[in-house]
Amino acid sequence: MGKVVIFSTGAKGGVGKSTLTILMVEALREAGIEVACVVADERSAITERKYLDSPITLVEADPLKLGYSEAMSTFRGIVSELKENWVVVDTSATWARIFDDSPEELARSDWETRAVWSLALIADRDTSGSDDDGLFESIKNGMLSAMAIENITVVLPMFQLSYRGQQFWYDKSNERAEKLGLKKIQIKRIPTLLIQAIHRDRSSMTELIAKSNAKDPLTGANLQLIWHSTKVSLAETILAGANLRLGSR
Repeated sequence: MGKVVIFSTGAKGGVGKSTLTILMVEALREAGIEVACVVADERSAITERKYLDSPITLVEADPLKLGYSEAMSTFRGIVSELKENWVVVDTSATWARIFDDSPEELARSDWETRAVWSLALIADRDTSGSDDDGLFESIKNGMLSAMAIENITVVLPMFQLSYRGQQFWYDKSNERAEKLGLKKIQIKRIPTLLIQAIHRDRSSMTELIAKSNAKDPLTGANLQLIWHSTKVSLAETILAGANLRLGSR
């Protein structure tokens, strides 16, 4: 099997890219699959804090430190040298722009490239006058254009309880997304305290659930349900073929 390189990306900060990176790494790790995490987000220390001094191979690929002219070739070298066949990349907006400028470089790689795009609740107007957070533009001629459409998964906003009575911009584009064949998932809302534990505690998800259960069985049970449904969603989409350990609810 060749390398499967998964980019956790999106057009804006705070939409859950780093959290989703951790959830994907943990799902693979739990299944006994060797996985590496590449931190390519110069603004976020979440994944670095989580996997520093852990069994997970952690590599920093900050484009601001690499230099823009060398960024793509350096990135390809970093990923190619990893021994792991599964690589999850916590992608910053800066890296997304670099990939947008040269998607053909990704297309020419011998990796199987996949991407999970975390949608922003509030979108911008694109050049056609439609609401878009950059997703469809990226599919058309940006970073996502380098990938097979079946390898792209969009994630509805993780932490938003409701759209406050307003139609979410992506809902208006459902027909367009379905015609393209985009996969779509929605991660269950994770309470803030659990999010903080997932980010800060270097334990595996299994260990974290056990800790939570020891302190408060209700919190532990809630985290177990969220983790199970998350793994099911990931196994059916972006992590297809990874033989995740789904277990029971």
